Amino acid sequence: MTRPCRLAVLSAPILASVLLVAGCDLAPKENLPIIHVAVAYKDAAAWKPANPSDEIPRGAWWTLYHDPVLTRLEERLDSNNPDLENEVAIYDRARAYAQEAESGLYPTLTFGSAYSYHNLSTNARPLRPPGQPATYGRNSFDAFATYEIDVWDKLHNEARAGQALAEAAAGDLATAKLSLEAELASDYLVWRGLVDEVALLHRTVASYQAAYNLVSDRFHGQIAPEVDVSRAETQLEDARATLAGLINRQVLMEHAIGTLTGTPATDFTMPADSTPLSMPYVPPGMPSTLLERRPDIAAAERRVAAAAHIVGVARAAFYPDISLGLVGGFASNGPDLFTLPNSAWVLGSGLLLPILDGGYRQAELNDSEAALRSADAVYRATVLSAFQDVEDALSEIHWLGEEQKSASAAVKSAQLTVSQATALYRDGATNFLEVAVAQTQELDAERRAVQLHAVQTETTVNLIRALGGGWTRADIPPPPQPGLLHAGP
Repeated sequence: MTRPCRLAVLSAPILASVLLVAGCDLAPKENLPIIHVAVAYKDAAAWKPANPSDEIPRGAWWTLYHDPVLTRLEERLDSNNPDLENEVAIYDRARAYAQEAESGLYPTLTFGSAYSYHNLSTNARPLRPPGQPATYGRNSFDAFATYEIDVWDKLHNEARAGQALAEAAAGDLATAKLSLEAELASDYLVWRGLVDEVALLHRTVASYQAAYNLVSDRFHGQIAPEVDVSRAETQLEDARATLAGLINRQVLMEHAIGTLTGTPATDFTMPADSTPLSMPYVPPGMPSTLLERRPDIAAAERRVAAAAHIVGVARAAFYPDISLGLVGGFASNGPDLFTLPNSAWVLGSGLLLPILDGGYRQAELNDSEAALRSADAVYRATVLSAFQDVEDALSEIHWLGEEQKSASAAVKSAQLTVSQATALYRDGATNFLEVAVAQTQELDAERRAVQLHAVQTETTVNLIRALGGGWTRADIPPPPQPGLLHAGP
């Protein structure tokens, strides 16, 4: 029997076995926890604008606020924030791991070349073939090819797990990016609210100064008692102290914004902005679409898929690995290396099955199955938390709006009370205590109205973040394309 015939006879049983069981996927099916969702959000009906938009702008969701300063700050964050750069690097590592895992599906080919110079002892002549000189050189050129036949889908499951983890990392990156953008928007809106509150306190200090001057003049004219002067002075200094505290909070918030945009606090100054701070409408959409709009939910789902594939890898470890190998090349003592008489090759197959491992493979399987259950639980918790985030934001927006209506009415009433009390005091019909109480109530009402407007506007950022910031699953990048031959970067 010729050599090719013998090779075919020896290889036939292996090839037949491979064809019989090829494509046997041992990974469990991905069964996500069933979570029933309502037809609509509970507080969505109370959140209706005059001219609603269809959806949150994809990507640059902050344009809903029509604030050019906020837009510039968000753009600086996307390009300069170090935390975001770190998340991008983590995602790039996940993609590299996916490429590494997928490379196992392809054959490996390695080339080698060597030259050696030999000088044999003249006393060891029996060890040399007749006619071979004691001194000679040797050239060789070899190629090695190996390929593991993925009978049990171990390699495919490793590749699928790597790709799923890369997609999960993309969701993590989108989540981190949205979180940082929302944090910046919230800080900016808080800063804008503090600007309005500081302006209110400046007006209040000026008003209290005028009241103090009036009381002081009346005291020197022996019309008002000294207690009115001390009461007016106390009120004035208390307002000045409140103003200093607000300015300090405003400066600290400015530092936080600078850090988020990747600028040292020493070099960062908030630009002046006279754009009115308005609250946009954020369309909540249907609850059933939330699973497609939250990147953290997508990341949790892909981790469930990855965990299922890892279970398949652990199960495949109980079955033999089958591989093919080919080694060929040329070797010669002379210059005529690449000639047929100097060629040699070896073709073979191998089967490897661990028998005793002290329970290692079973422990790996138990660990992977527990990891799958954990991923299922994390996915369910993420979905439940997402619905809570949306409902919380919608509820806050609704009830803050109701609170804002009452606060606005309280401001008008307090302003009227101050006007009447001041007029009575000028006419000598009452003492300054009535004016001071009315002014304090007016300041409290006005500050509350300003704060509520800022908080209500900031809550829309929470709703945007809860809804995914316009993100969809279509934003997950496609998998990297591996090359069959890859020599390096």
